Amino acid sequence: MKKLIAAICASSFFMVPLADAATAQGNVVVKAVVAGTCTVNPSAITFGLYDAATAKDATGTLTIHCTTTGLTGSVTLAGVAGGRQMNDGGSNFLNYEVYTDAAHGTVWAGTNTMALDPSGSDTSFTLYGEIPAGQTTVPQGNYQDTLIATVNY
Repeated sequence: MKKLIAAICASSFFMVPLADAATAQGNVVVKAVVAGTCTVNPSAITFGLYDAATAKDATGTLTIHCTTTGLTGSVTLAGVAGGRQMNDGGSNFLNYEVYTDAAHGTVWAGTNTMALDPSGSDTSFTLYGEIPAGQTTVPQGNYQDTLIATVNY
């Protein structure tokens, strides 16, 4: 009987068909994010000595450098039109304004936006500052203000 079972098992082993070779596929997703960043490089608007008898003009520059071409966006300069003041560190103020153009036609405030150059080149803006004449009650001293330039991209 043992020989019969061994013979059946042996013949069954050789009669089992071999499985066909099979393949399976899956998709590998490859991802990357290119970070577009911009930096703001300002130069100061330095008026120098102010004499209340005449308006005092000065310019500064705001240069925006973006690391990626194709970025679009805008630049705003904090402040309210007609409301900018330099302070002497105490309770004294000197009124001034910053404009988008040399003719002082448009105040550059938080509501104005200037477009970035999407080519990847640096975008530079001239800041046209003016201290109006006639501020005769402002005491002598060193006056200063800090404006925040914001790049939205």
